[in-house]
Amino acid sequence: MTDNRQLELFAGFGSEKLNVAKNDAGGSWHGIFQPNNQFSMSLCECVNFTSIHQMPVVSTCTIESPRDICCYYRLGNRTIDGVVPHFYTPDKNLVPFINDPYGHYEKIAHHKVIIGLDISIKPEMPIPMKMAISFYNKLHMAWMGTRGTIVVPNVVVDPSIIEACLEGYPKHSVIAMNSSGIGNDKRAKENWQIIYPYVIEELQPLHILRYGGKQPNEVEGISTYYLNDNQKSSCYGRKWFIQ
Repeated sequence: MTDNRQLELFAGFGSEKLNVAKNDAGGSWHGIFQPNNQFSMSLCECVNFTSIHQMPVVSTCTIESPRDICCYYRLGNRTIDGVVPHFYTPDKNLVPFINDPYGHYEKIAHHKVIIGLDISIKPEMPIPMKMAISFYNKLHMAWMGTRGTIVVPNVVVDPSIIEACLEGYPKHSVIAMNSSGIGNDKRAKENWQIIYPYVIEELQPLHILRYGGKQPNEVEGISTYYLNDNQKSSCYGRKWFIQ
């Protein structure tokens, strides 16, 4: 565990309203990333932290590859055998899970397995904000694990803070990675080519649940690709989609 002063710095990072910029097919919007300090400190008390950047420690996952993955809100109160919910949806839908984690956890608590939170780290964000989002993504994953949910670590990395982003993720684990926001963006493609081999080398994953379009130079032998269910007409991963 880490000292309370450091936790308060992270947990209090949202005391001033921070704009999370997002560009997608629907245009630009700004979501308010404002974690509740009381909730944040409560979550921090439940998990362990690394010694360098004091990032939350996410548990190892060793599940078999699911038959399919589906966004949590599409499943609602249902559980479907072989289908694991994910958080690959615009950030504005995920911020409430940070602002009120206990209230929103009840919406997903009936799932035994879930892929971890996926709030985006945008290139234009200042470094402290990138660090905070990396912290909160992992904090939510680590905390859900303490409540009995099996969490597939969802690896969210920014090249400018790559070591801090990876800190806290388990080695030799099943992980998840999302490339659905890359599209034809040159910068995003370049960033992926920096991030992906670093993740493979540092985490040495047992298997990768891949959401979004297949990128060049991926290790296909340890990857299972899933259809982007946020775009019904999308062909992302269709060739490798498990029926």
